Amino acid sequence: MVNIFRGHTDSVTSVACSVDGKHVVSGSKDSTIRVWNIETGQLVARPFEGHADLVASVAFSADGKRVLSGSRDKTVRIRDIETNQIAASPFEGHTHPVSSVAFSADGQRVASGSHDKTVRVWDVETGQIAAGPFEGHTQSVVSIVFSGDGKQVV
Repeated sequence: MVNIFRGHTDSVTSVACSVDGKHVVSGSKDSTIRVWNIETGQLVARPFEGHADLVASVAFSADGKRVLSGSRDKTVRIRDIETNQIAASPFEGHTHPVSSVAFSADGQRVASGSHDKTVRVWDVETGQIAAGPFEGHTQSVVSIVFSGDGKQVV
């Protein structure tokens, strides 16, 4: 089966599939995030707006109920798919665009990598930095992932 997901008004920059395989999330240069039904190709909810610049990275929570995004506007955001609302205030602190985001397996933390050469780990409930910023990279951090047990960020 092949589906074509149409709706963004500019290039798609990042995609991710939910763990249950029912949904796809896409982030775009049009600064929106869209969640799609993988079988029908239809939008699950209205497009998520709020980023002031392109969405560079998207990810699903393990339970598939939330979507995480990182943007060139230097913020990280979490949205609830079921309510179509922002689930937490924007996470702010990076000094350059956010290039990669990831949820921990338990959904309690998110990690972000940035062109500011740092990695930050955020508490989902408070929006505060839980660890970091981790420094030492000499170039942009363009990809990030939690270990399976959620204790390490690579």
